[in-house]
Amino acid sequence: MQKIILVEGLDRSGKSTIAKKLSNILNIPYFKFEKHRYWEEKKYELATYFDQPYLCELLKQTNYSLIIDRGYPSEFAYAPLFDRELDLNFLRKVDDSFAESGTVINPFFSAKSRVCLRVATLLRMVAEVIVKTVAAWIS
Repeated sequence: MQKIILVEGLDRSGKSTIAKKLSNILNIPYFKFEKHRYWEEKKYELATYFDQPYLCELLKQTNYSLIIDRGYPSEFAYAPLFDRELDLNFLRKVDDSFAESGTVINPFFSAKSRVCLRVATLLRMVAEVIVKTVAAWIS
């Protein structure tokens, strides 16, 4: 059975760490987009138009399982924040397409130095519980 997990969260929140741990636990490949021309040229909407539907279609056609380190949901937050063009209809279509594949989206957030150590420790513990819960749910 195909399993697609999309890990989302703030920059430097531990997405890659969590996604890689899930990958090892579930024995599902880890994937993170490398920056390509559109990212280098800061044409983020073009990058999203290009890579997200392509990835979804690839997964549908191959039935591959994958743990994805950040994807299209980031544009819901980053586009307005950085005054970038946001095509909600396009993002909804991409979201629907991933949903049809049974994609699970897991948001992760971390505490930065401004937040007390107790909260940071609690968030790490919660993240570990989420990893174990998702692992149990998927397997």
